[in-house]
Amino acid sequence: MPTPPYHRPSPPRALLSFLIVLCLLAGLARAQYVLVTPLDHPVSGNNQACAFDAEAQTDDLLITGLDVALYAGGQWLEIWTRSDGGPHGDQLGSNTGWTLVASDLVYCDHDGQVFTTTFPLDLPITAGSKRGLLVTSDHGNGLPTRAGGPSVFAQDGRLTLRDGRGQASLFGSTPVVGDDFEGQVRYRKESLGSQQSLAMGSVQTYGNRQIYFDLEAETEIVVTGLDLVLGTGQHDIEIWATKSLLSGAGLEGQFGAWRPIGRATGVSVTTPGLVRIPIELDVQVPAGGARGLTAVLSSTASALGTGAAAPTTVAAQDAFLTVRSGGASNAVFGGNFVPSLPAGRVHYRHPPLDAISAGTTATLTGTNGGAVIPGYFFDVQASDFLRLGKLEIGTLGVTPTPVARNCKVYALRSGGSYVGHETSSGDWIEVASTNLSIGIGLSLKTIATDLALALAPGEKQGFLILMSGSNVAAASGTTPGAISFADSRLAVLEGRYATGFATPTGAIRPYLRVAYQTLGSAAQGFREDFETATGLVPPSGWLSEVRRGVNRVADGWRWDNPGSRFVPATLTGTFAIADSDWAGSGNPIDCALISPRFDASRGPVVLSFAEYYRSYNGPERVDVQVWNGSTWVTVYTAMAPSPASDRILSLDLTAAAAGCPNAALRFRYQGDYDWYWMLDDVTVLAGGLVFGDAQRPQLSIGEFDLNEAKEANGYGVNSGFPGPYYAQGNVSVPAVFSWEGEPNQPVMLLSGVWNPGLFELFPQGQLDIGGYDPFTATFFDLEVLGDGTQPGFLNQLFRIPAGGRLELPFNLPVFTTGNTYNFQSLVFSSIQNIAITNPVIFTVDP
Repeated sequence: MPTPPYHRPSPPRALLSFLIVLCLLAGLARAQYVLVTPLDHPVSGNNQACAFDAEAQTDDLLITGLDVALYAGGQWLEIWTRSDGGPHGDQLGSNTGWTLVASDLVYCDHDGQVFTTTFPLDLPITAGSKRGLLVTSDHGNGLPTRAGGPSVFAQDGRLTLRDGRGQASLFGSTPVVGDDFEGQVRYRKESLGSQQSLAMGSVQTYGNRQIYFDLEAETEIVVTGLDLVLGTGQHDIEIWATKSLLSGAGLEGQFGAWRPIGRATGVSVTTPGLVRIPIELDVQVPAGGARGLTAVLSSTASALGTGAAAPTTVAAQDAFLTVRSGGASNAVFGGNFVPSLPAGRVHYRHPPLDAISAGTTATLTGTNGGAVIPGYFFDVQASDFLRLGKLEIGTLGVTPTPVARNCKVYALRSGGSYVGHETSSGDWIEVASTNLSIGIGLSLKTIATDLALALAPGEKQGFLILMSGSNVAAASGTTPGAISFADSRLAVLEGRYATGFATPTGAIRPYLRVAYQTLGSAAQGFREDFETATGLVPPSGWLSEVRRGVNRVADGWRWDNPGSRFVPATLTGTFAIADSDWAGSGNPIDCALISPRFDASRGPVVLSFAEYYRSYNGPERVDVQVWNGSTWVTVYTAMAPSPASDRILSLDLTAAAAGCPNAALRFRYQGDYDWYWMLDDVTVLAGGLVFGDAQRPQLSIGEFDLNEAKEANGYGVNSGFPGPYYAQGNVSVPAVFSWEGEPNQPVMLLSGVWNPGLFELFPQGQLDIGGYDPFTATFFDLEVLGDGTQPGFLNQLFRIPAGGRLELPFNLPVFTTGNTYNFQSLVFSSIQNIAITNPVIFTVDP
């Protein structure tokens, strides 16, 4: 957070210096890797192409980009690929089997410059297989290459690159062995997900050269290929996509709105019909988004569609993808656009759930459908920290004319399984209500855009869905509580038929889809100042839950201070607030904010946070809880009526966290037209720190002195007064530092620019020397003076000798006359126990 003029205290950074490596271990969702190849190309050369193999070792990989070493000048750069292996056969004799995946005009300033491409590649390689890659350039000197045979020229244990072939002319008849790719391959480990196909029809109409259609995704998908119905003849085929994530409607004639994503020439068709287009596609369509595609053929005997549908007509649809018809004409990107339906198949895959990063949405989909019922109970159970979002149910219409139905979703108020609560309406809260138009057949309908309910690992949440009338789809089941469908993080458990809050009549398997978010990881700790939060959206990796409230999202934690409350000095910039008064009369709220997970198994855990709690009459209360692996343990509670609190709290979480390697915090607020709770600067330090008293040196641990420094009243460092202490010296004369303590005891001398605003963190004490921030790997005017090489501690530490006293001279840096410098020491009684000595302010004399 920004530091105000009065110097708002900041967290004690320097006392964590020796744990830098541990604190930097943040949870990474999908690590990006870069494999750099040798850059030993000759200055001369006339190659315009280099081909090579990329082989995955033990993991599925996804190539996300290539950075290419080029010769100076402007050139047209193209990247081609083939998924059935590399160029070690005769695959460079023609472009058969190769797919153009990227092309652009680039410019390099000097020979050998590595050009960082912006081509959005998404090329999968399954473990143990290989992919061919070909980079071409139209420049006179082509691509830098080096001599070599068909052998490994770069590898890192996950990805291996093997020499390929290249030549002066693209896809010529005489490949030349030994032209290596030079540059960088960017990739990540990723399970490649399941492949699915959607049929678009099979009606043939000859004569069209181009067809447009839109892809609309319910969940995120990646289109990997197309089958089209083609007529007899030789076909040159190009596939284009809209450059941005936009529908193609209205862009049919705008050449600049499209980019080529694949090309195949000489596709021979002897019998008219469905043909797999030999182009490997990588077209990403986000959840709820659309992408325009167009297919262009050079043959005049090409069947692309019926030519008899409106541009918005649905050509094909399944639970994940909708294809809408577009327009076509005999002129590429020009002329009149006659509506047409594409004929063929769309192949696509889902990005895998295990590759989802914190804060993104995953979707769990049921596959069962069948009986017609008015409603049902069911449970969901988490195996990770999750926030339940969008909820869709299968509806089964039985009449051609759409029927209006009201659908309500209830959640068990206290969480847990629905079992035993089926007949008590007081145990439930309504979390969604919507009117649906139910047409004939089975379809998915959204009944909650955001459930805003959170679960910890192992926790269940019971639901009841009720529909006016009887058009809700579910499948027959056997045992209530058995898993109906699941992925690695969430399971939907079989439920029971329901007719309101009454005794259920039998087991069912619900037909529904549940979207959820995962919680982020913070390794050994984290610091959150909420500066990246906006409105209703928490920082990345945090989850916001609304268990009770009229508005499923707005009645929870917010970051926009909707009631324009007074902001005390302990909070600045953006902060979190749960505001019962702003929610209004008759709207009791119960909301929680869950932190990223952290590892509490390596030693003591300390939490600090700034708060302002203003209470009213009750039953308002606030709780801070920690997840210990099986339950939420309360470590702090305040209830109305209580005086307003404007403070920084420090809590020891060690006992409550119980060594859980997957711990998390929960800040829970409950109020009924009461006041509010504000939070800021939430810091968790995990990994074995027990702080000593920094206000006074602990004689049993160590003492620190600099040139007999005195505090304002003349008391020396060893007098036990808190200081700060002052000393003067000349930069040409070494300053003498001394320590007293136990023999062989490690100490670390720190120095930084003096700042008069001393930080106080009760009960740890004061520290203000600048420092090293382990969360951002940033120095704040801090130097570590001295060096030791004793085993067991970092290299910056040195030890008190056997006599119990250490005196060392240090040549101070040259500073301008009158400058002040601050010195303190960390004194260790063990790797887990630290005392912070008093600050000594050193003024540079002439």
